[in-house]
Amino acid sequence: MNSVVATGYFNYQAALEEIREEEQFDFVAIALPEDDSHSAVIKWRHASGNLNNRYQLIVLRPGKGLAGLVIRTGSR
Repeated sequence: MNSVVATGYFNYQAALEEIREEEQFDFVAIALPEDDSHSAVIKWRHASGNLNNRYQLIVLRPGKGLAGLVIRTGSR
C-alpha cells in the first residue's frame, strides 16, 4: 500500500487495484458524496475489477436504507 502515496497524494485507483489483487476480490469500489452537504447523494467514484460501468447507476441517498442511514448518521 506504500506505493499509492509515494507522490504526496493518495491514489484511490491504485489502492483499490492493490487491495483487489491482494485479497483476491472480484470487485472493489469506493463511493463518495457529490459535495459536503449532509443531503448529497453518494456515487461510486473509483472501482477495480468491473466488467462494465453499470455499477455507476447505483446511487445511495442519505437516510434511505441501511447504507443511507450510516452515511447520514455516521454510525450503524
